Formats: sequence, C-alpha cells, structure tokens
Amino acid sequence: MFSTGYLFEHHVFRLEMPVQPKTVSLKPVSAQDGLFFYEFACSFEQPTAVKGIRLGWSEPMLGIVSVWTPMTLRERAVHQWWAPTRNEASFYKGAPILAAVTDGWRSACTAALSDAVTPSCLSFCVNDFAQLEQVDYCAELLCEERTVQEYRVTLRIDQRGLPLAESIGDVAAWWETFYPRTLPVDPVCELPLYSSWYNFHHQPNAKQLEQELALAAALGFKAAIIDDGWQYEGNGTSDYRDCGNWAVAPGKFPDFAAFVCKAHDLGIKVMLWFPVPFIGENTEAYKTFRDCFLYYDTGSRAGVLDPRRPQVRTHLVQLYREFVQKYGLDGLKLDFIDSFRAVPSSPAFDAAVMDCATVDEGVTRLLQEITAALRTVRKDCMIEFRQHYVGPAITGFCNMLRVLDCAFDSVTNRQCHVDLRMLTRGAAVHSDMLFWAHDETPRNCARQLANILFCVPQISAMLTSSTPEQRQVIKAYLDYWQANRTLLLRAPLSVQGADGIYSAVSACDGSKRITALYTDPTAVFDGMALDVVNGTAQDRLYLDNTSGTDARAAVYGIDGTLLTEMTLAAGIHRLEIPSGGRLEVR
Repeated sequence: MFSTGYLFEHHVFRLEMPVQPKTVSLKPVSAQDGLFFYEFACSFEQPTAVKGIRLGWSEPMLGIVSVWTPMTLRERAVHQWWAPTRNEASFYKGAPILAAVTDGWRSACTAALSDAVTPSCLSFCVNDFAQLEQVDYCAELLCEERTVQEYRVTLRIDQRGLPLAESIGDVAAWWETFYPRTLPVDPVCELPLYSSWYNFHHQPNAKQLEQELALAAALGFKAAIIDDGWQYEGNGTSDYRDCGNWAVAPGKFPDFAAFVCKAHDLGIKVMLWFPVPFIGENTEAYKTFRDCFLYYDTGSRAGVLDPRRPQVRTHLVQLYREFVQKYGLDGLKLDFIDSFRAVPSSPAFDAAVMDCATVDEGVTRLLQEITAALRTVRKDCMIEFRQHYVGPAITGFCNMLRVLDCAFDSVTNRQCHVDLRMLTRGAAVHSDMLFWAHDETPRNCARQLANILFCVPQISAMLTSSTPEQRQVIKAYLDYWQANRTLLLRAPLSVQGADGIYSAVSACDGSKRITALYTDPTAVFDGMALDVVNGTAQDRLYLDNTSGTDARAAVYGIDGTLLTEMTLAAGIHRLEIPSGGRLEVR
C-alpha cells in the first residue's frame, strides 16, 4: 500500500494506492471563483494490475441536506461514514458525478471526473469521528481491476454555490470536450411516442397495433416502438431464451413491411426493439456463437456476446442494417447495453480472435459501427438507450434517452426525467411509458402526464380500451406539450426540493416560464408570461403576483377546456385549479 498527502490552498487530499507507483502526481490545473480542477497522474515500471486508487478530501459540515447522483433514485439521504453514498460509474453504467445539496436546490459541492469509461466511484459521508465537524468526499479510481502502465484523470470540484441544475449542466458541457457526440438529434426524436411494451408485452400483433396506431396518430403521437415479442410466436417468456435468430413472427405480423407502411401513412415513425448483447439458449444462433460469449446470464437464459471480437460486431451491424433497409424502419431501441461487461469468468484478451483489449473498447467500436452503418441507410435514424447507461461516453451514440422502467410510478418518472434533463446534452430525454388501468380516473391520468412535463412523453396504455375521457386528457396534454415543446425540452431547468423528489420544476427561455408544482403549492408571477401546471394532489394552488401590476389569468381543465378567466391584483391569491390542470398568467 502506498499513501501520501497533498496540501493546496483550497483542498487537502489524501491519496492511497494499492501498489507502489513509479511516478505519481496531483496538481491543480486551474482555480477560479470556487471552481477547481486537479490533474492526477501515475505510472508504473511495466503494465501492472491495479484496483482501487483512493483520492479523498474533506469539507465543512455546513448546510447540506441531501446528496444527488444520477443513480440514487429516491435515496438522497446524508449518510454517515459506515454507509456512505456511493456513485459507481463506468462506460456502461451511470456517470462520474456527485453533488451535495443545500436548501433543496443549490449545490454546495459538485464533484466530477473526466474519465467516464474506466470504472470509478465518487462517495460522500458525514465523518462524525472527526474533531472538526466535516463531510468526506472520495474519488475511487480504477475500482475494478485494470492492467495499466499509465493513468491520468482530471477531478473537477465546483463550490460556487450554483443552483443544482446549473452546476450539473456545467459538468455535462465540460464532458463534451472529452466525449463529442456521434449521433445528431433529429427533430423526430423529440416527438410523442407510443410503445407496445406495457400494453402488449410479448404479444404485439399487426391487427391490434394498426387500430392502436390509428388512435395514437389522432391524439398526436408521431412515433412508435414495437417492443419484445415481435420475433417469436405465442406468449413468450420473462427471459430471453428465444432471442437471437431474429426473424419477424409471421403469425403476429404476416407482412411486417406493409405494417410499417401503414404506420407511415398515419404519420407514425416505427422503431424496433433489440436486446443487443443476448443470444438465447433456445436459438440456432446460440450454437453459432457459443465460443463468443463474455458470460452466460442465468436470469436471461442467454449468452452475452463479446464485442471485442470483430465477428460479433459484424453480425450485429449487418443485422440492424438489414432490418432497417428491408422494412423501412425509422430507428431502433437498443436495449441491455449495460449487460456488456467483463466478469471473472470472461475470456482473457486473445489477440488471435479479438481486436479490442477491453470490453469498453469493444462496445465503443460496436456502437461506432452501428451508428455509421445506420446513418448510411437513413440520416435521421433514431436510436434509443435507457437508464442506467447514461454517461457522456456512451450516450453520444444515441439520440433518445429513456427513463428506466417504472410502470405506473409517476413520482419515479418525474424524478428520473428531471435528473436526465439536467445531466444530458445532445439527446432527447424520454419518459418511461405511461401505463394505467381501464378504470383509472382521468384526473390521475392527467397527473401522470404532469409528472413527465419536461421530457418527451411515451405512453403504453391500451388506447382502444381507454375511455373517451382518458383519450381526451391525452389529446389535451399533447396539444399543449407540442405547442410548448421547444421550451419544455431545451430551455434550462430550475428545481426545488432536490432533497426529495422535486417539489417544483421550471423551464424558462427568457420570455416565458413554465412551472410544474408537485408538492409545493405556490408559484410566483414576476411579470414574465407564466404557465403553472398543477401536478399536486389538490385542486387548488397559490399564486404570488409580485409584478406590481394586475395580471390576466386563465384556468384550464384536464381536458383542455377553458374553465375561468380572472384579473389578479398584486399579492397572494388562492386559486381553484384542478389537479392535472393548469393556470396561464400574462
């Protein structure tokens, strides 16, 4: 074990390394107005197996109420030393960023690493053993064993006290200098999307989907994903044992190309789902690729392909290109990319059959080859990824990024889409698919929609069995969302209640502000055009008119109907606004 310390003007660091390096250094690169950059570098006499370089520092224990990472979901507590908040990140999972939050909306300290590929972990805890009250941060580098001769990374520490969304957005912009985007975002990526997953599961079929898509088009949807189940007959299973041969099931889609054409005639783009790494044990492809697996996934009952092998990449690239060309597809949902990872039983690098030294390099090459091939077929090809592979190194290869599966959980949908909007640049953030029962109240449908206001809406409710009232709620929401799409998707966000699940979220483009209230019932009108969406469970809100003059206001119901108009003098007003409805103030 090698350990040492570094004393700088603004930070004192503790360094621990499991092996003695040939050289090691930590030096400040720049420091200005509370923003600090430190470059860490080490080298070894020869390629050396290294796991767990720890670089720690402490800060005063002042004002912190929660800890934010891209992976914590609802768990944002301030933990003690024996159970610190840990944000593990790598090419296939998460992103190397962590923020301590004050007042529920400002960053006390946002730490981030330039290396979003090599496995790392940023952690935070309260150190109640210290004589001086403090919180401890740690950047653990190479937290999975890697053979290296040299390693270099930049640690970014932001202590400017910026609003949380701004601090996270600045990190995202910084990452773009290391990881430029490969796939541009076409406007079609930002249009409402229908999914076959929650409503059909493993039984999508042309006959019912044609009826569903006709309704979807009338409501305002512009794209559809045909999810799992299109590739085999019958009900399917909960695993992926039958995935790998990749032919459209004729019993479900007698003429898939004709089905796609009918969708196009309705104005609906069509995407198709593929679980990229999996070759199921029941398929002929399993025998072909038996020697090309990283590991066997027992839960999926499938082999996970090894992207270090050129034959694996060639197979997948040709498969996707042929499907897009043959059927006139507009894009692909590429699922389970986070299953591409080395495990202890994975084959060691073999230069005779592999052209990439690491799995991360293999996945990078695979995604580069897929995007290049698909863009030769259609320049505006859509590619969807989902949480948890959300880091800047991997998301450059998608132009749609979806919230993790959270059927019927509108609060998780809210929290995750806001997290992704703050973290992501250059990809259209999508909600997880909305899903509700036939007997659900239109009011609760409207609240689900209000909870995904600042991202592209996806829905997976069965429209043909939805009530007319439910469909009208969808139509009214999509009409409003489309009219304000640019502001909702591209304007900077501000958040309240980041210590929990976001009590209020706003987007503002300088001339208009749209605010969604979720648990905070009060909005402020300062003279700028304001829309307030009532995402609370109550049928009332409060508006504080601080503009110094009278304001005109209109209240809209969940079905888009104008309910009332009024004039609001300066001061605080209690207003009757239905849950799921909205207030417009000018």
